[in-house]
Amino acid sequence: MKYLTAAASVALAAPLVAASQLVWPSKWDELEDLMTMQSGYDTRGFSDAVVTCSFGNNEQGRQNTAEWIRTGFHDMITHNAAAGTGGLDASIFWELDRAENPGAAFTNTFSFFSGFYNTRASASDLVALGVSVATGACGGPKVPFRAGRIDAGKAGPPGVPEPHTNLEKTLDAFVTAGFDNKDMVAMVACGHAIGGVHSVDFPDITGIHAEVGNDTTLPFQNDVSTFHNGVVTEFLNGKTKNPLVVAKNDTLNSDKRIFNSDRATMKKLATRTNFNSMCGDIFARMVDTVPKSVQLTDVIDPYDVKPYISELSLDSKGDLHFSGFIRMRATHGTGRNQDDLAVTLLYADRNGKGQVEVPTKRAQLQSGLTGGLNGELFVSFEFDTTIKGATGISKFLVKEITPSTKATRIHDNQKTGGYKVNDKVLYQLSTSCNQVGNSASSTITINAMVRSDCAGDNPLTLKLTQKKARKGTDVPALVVQSTAFKKTGKAPKGWVAYQVKANTDDQFARFDIALGGKNPTAVEFQSVGALPETCAKQ
Repeated sequence: MKYLTAAASVALAAPLVAASQLVWPSKWDELEDLMTMQSGYDTRGFSDAVVTCSFGNNEQGRQNTAEWIRTGFHDMITHNAAAGTGGLDASIFWELDRAENPGAAFTNTFSFFSGFYNTRASASDLVALGVSVATGACGGPKVPFRAGRIDAGKAGPPGVPEPHTNLEKTLDAFVTAGFDNKDMVAMVACGHAIGGVHSVDFPDITGIHAEVGNDTTLPFQNDVSTFHNGVVTEFLNGKTKNPLVVAKNDTLNSDKRIFNSDRATMKKLATRTNFNSMCGDIFARMVDTVPKSVQLTDVIDPYDVKPYISELSLDSKGDLHFSGFIRMRATHGTGRNQDDLAVTLLYADRNGKGQVEVPTKRAQLQSGLTGGLNGELFVSFEFDTTIKGATGISKFLVKEITPSTKATRIHDNQKTGGYKVNDKVLYQLSTSCNQVGNSASSTITINAMVRSDCAGDNPLTLKLTQKKARKGTDVPALVVQSTAFKKTGKAPKGWVAYQVKANTDDQFARFDIALGGKNPTAVEFQSVGALPETCAKQ
């Protein structure tokens, strides 16, 4: 997994705007990255485990896409719509000792998600995003993604329907969760468009003796390598081999009972167009079923223009090193030609005055191209410049140029006046380090600079967020450790130097450098994994 730093000091996260585009920087930027940066330049790797629809880490019987969707369903279905409790809240990871949640699907799913789990990406948001990504990886419909789910932190009530659960009780579970009979048929049919029944979990259904290390999966439809409606058409034409329809013990044929309960809906699902439309809708409703205390965002669409600041630091001369890249959406229909595109930054000083041009170059790695879900394509342009420390920076605009026509367009961050940058606090990444000892534990040394006019007696604090194991679940707690920085006295004129040391045994840990006072600010969400292994002299 490639670590990304965003070392600019920023104000509080900006709100969503009506068009569902985020205003940068946003606390949802991490999830937007996981959703969009699927392959190529600066890929985040969230889709690596579903690189093909059938991929299962080369383990017999395993299909990651199906497991991700199953995890979402099992987590959601115990929602109580009337009471506003339960739903997709990651309680499933506390409920794996229940008979209604057999198999390794849930632990396998979180095992992969764990590398992405942090303060900006809750376990429940990752489950929801996983449903969207898995469906897309199989060529299925777009499942819109909203963020803002809050993890339950404990088990919820039981009630996931099992293969032997009769139709009345199964429907009761769906109705309690806020779905009707048509929804039940659609959700089961769509959920069983990929995957199958594992012999180690359900030997009575598969007719195959349970044997550890020799798992056999009987698929729900003949071809589970893509997301399609064979589970419906094969049922309607009497040629299905769905193990939940043809099991010898009819008590275990839950799909048969559910599908026969509303054949009119099944006939609607028998066309590819209807199937994709209905599946996209029911999956979106499934992952958006949350406790009433949770307020989800609008649907998050990819940024049209998204900045990434890799470093904003002070050099030995007292000037600012400012580097990063600009990601431009070049998906078909945007009107952009990736090969006829140039980008320039226009930045204002810390008083908001002037427009200094900063050139960019198209990234060479992977030709600067990044692929996302549903055919999304992005092209990135890198910048690296020096800014006078005496005048600083407050914001920048992005100037888009079409070289062939010399047409230009200015992007101002959703009409907010520009992409804000705060140079009150600077994170000195190049002189900081993560010194790993003989064990998994390491000592991190973080160096920072604060402008003299902002330092004074205002406290500077390292807020280190680490994962700590919790009994009863694979989802660790996120524990914040606060440590005060100390002034070192080694800084160019106009700046105050600070340093702090802290121990960590979590190489995925994140940290903020927070300046207190009347106008607090912070360099947020930095990665321990991005730190150099040895500290350079300041």
